[in-house]
Amino acid sequence: MSDIVHKIIGLSSSSEDLKELSRFLSLQEKRIRMQAESDVVQWLAQLDPSEHTIGYLRLLVGLLRENLKDLNSFKQLAARLLKEGKLKSDRKRVYQVARQFVQICLLDDPMFGIRALRQGIGTITGGNDSLLTPLHTGALHLCIKAKAYGEAKDIVSASKIELEQKRLGFTIRDYLGYYYYAGHVCCVIKNFRGAFDNFLNVRRRRP
Repeated sequence: MSDIVHKIIGLSSSSEDLKELSRFLSLQEKRIRMQAESDVVQWLAQLDPSEHTIGYLRLLVGLLRENLKDLNSFKQLAARLLKEGKLKSDRKRVYQVARQFVQICLLDDPMFGIRALRQGIGTITGGNDSLLTPLHTGALHLCIKAKAYGEAKDIVSASKIELEQKRLGFTIRDYLGYYYYAGHVCCVIKNFRGAFDNFLNVRRRRP
């Protein structure tokens, strides 16, 4: 077992342990980025995202590389994080992973991505349907790719009046993308008033 995996497993219980783990992983970031992709995938396979969310997430971030080769492994590992992880602990990194996850799912399996993202949305928002996050934007993009307008309708049905914080990685692209996709969805389902309102929000409520 890698010393990094051993440390993650050993320091994933108390709040003090998690602080120590975060410091340790910050010092290991360069090593993780330089590690062979297959090694990091094997380390992740030894962790449970529901119990080792912080470590699992930091290793996934270490796989965010321009030349990522094993796209399927990343997709499966990221889906486990979105479905099982305690995502509120580090939302900024969750959104980084989710953006790569969406790009991979767009290539071959958008429905797989929609299911994982919707679970992630539920975890992060805690039932607050008015909160808009980067996960909503990614999920709508995948819905349009898959022509899954029933799924998309559920996402756009609640007005988004609260925006995720910029310091946590919410960008103008997330904002504009959400309302563009939402307007497209409303056009397809013939909710033309909803389409008008969503397209209008691009100009009216820029963050």
